[in-house]
Amino acid sequence: MRENGWRWAALVFVVLIVGCPRRDDDETDGGSRVPDSGPTPIDAAGPPPPPPDAGPSSETTMATAALVRAVGTAVAIAGPLVADGEALRDGPTGLDSRETTTRDRIENGVSGNSVVTDPACTTFDWSGLSVTVTFAGCVLEATGESLDGSVRLRVAFAPTAIGISFEALTVGSSSIDGTLELLLGGSCAAGDPTCTQCRDVDATCMARTQAQRTLQGDVTVAAAGGAPVSVSLTATVEHDASGTRATGSGTLESSALDGSFTATDLLWAMGDCLPSSGTLVLDDGSSSLTNPATVGFLAVTPTDGTVSLRLGALPAAEVMLLEPCP
Repeated sequence: MRENGWRWAALVFVVLIVGCPRRDDDETDGGSRVPDSGPTPIDAAGPPPPPPDAGPSSETTMATAALVRAVGTAVAIAGPLVADGEALRDGPTGLDSRETTTRDRIENGVSGNSVVTDPACTTFDWSGLSVTVTFAGCVLEATGESLDGSVRLRVAFAPTAIGISFEALTVGSSSIDGTLELLLGGSCAAGDPTCTQCRDVDATCMARTQAQRTLQGDVTVAAAGGAPVSVSLTATVEHDASGTRATGSGTLESSALDGSFTATDLLWAMGDCLPSSGTLVLDDGSSSLTNPATVGFLAVTPTDGTVSLRLGALPAAEVMLLEPCP
């Protein structure tokens, strides 16, 4: 019993010696040691986030390409109709003269003013103030892209508007579906018995009578082998010999990304499939450090696809984001 008691006493002594902390200045080994600073304190806010990837995500790239395709196709078709639509708004009254003038003006806008480069590639099938325009082997004058399929145009007056429905339309390698409306304003001419004026209590209709060049609607774009992207937009459209411009906003929806966008002074120079100036801001609604994405289009964008890209608050950088025009 005495022997076992000593063994337990010795074991306890060893444990106590090993478990005790050492002195900061241990003179038993003839030297001194650096004081132990203890464990590194942990910031209550947690470790800083890793630096974000400066490159665009695949979702941003796809969304930008789809938006440019959707808006570009919309303004390429609607833009050349503005001048002839305004002539209709300010033109003759009476149903017979209006129907004849409508046909002349719309056909001029499509194949003369012009949506396409060669009028021989189009055919027109009229019914009253509506027409189905079929494109076979055409080229969009505004963007220089191939165009096949059909578009349904419907003209209304007081206020003047041109409804645009895409029917199995192919632009380049993408399919386009959807409906748009080009609002041009205008009201009934005095003494026109065929026209019914908006009532003052109809605020929506009265707003549509104001002179404008507003393009609004929904377009779905599907690139070859890609998932469809749906775009809703409202934009002001300008078209002249230098090209087609658009400023507006809207939303987009796809399997990979939902968000909103704002387009400012986008310019498609005549024959270019991509804008050469203006900005496009894409916001996915998240609190990500790389949101929103601001795309600035450059003079070289149509040639090599390079844009100025700023992700969130990060500095802008020039990157090759888009496929260049063929």
